[in-house]
Amino acid sequence: MMNRFSERLKELRKSRNISQQKLGTYLNYGYTAIANYESGRNEPSFDTLMKIAVFFDVTVDYLIGLSDEPMIMNALSISEVRLLEIYRRLNEENKQIIMDMIGIIYKNQGK
Repeated sequence: MMNRFSERLKELRKSRNISQQKLGTYLNYGYTAIANYESGRNEPSFDTLMKIAVFFDVTVDYLIGLSDEPMIMNALSISEVRLLEIYRRLNEENKQIIMDMIGIIYKNQGK
């Protein structure tokens, strides 16, 4: 399964033009750690898998080869879940401001 991870990680990184250095910086690792993941020499911890999934906005199942779909159909993406978590922590006044802003953006989108 982790062999599939190394392939998927490399594919995702290259398809988005992200260097090993940039991904390593995001994860607080050196680029050699990413190179070792991509070569299959090392395997990431669960926490690191989660961080990589968030970074690329894919599921962990996709990363490790349990699914060929980057996101679960009809489910929220990881970034959408994060936005929802932040939204839920806001007070009612700030929630209304966000909803008003979304309404304005949505109306302007069609223009």
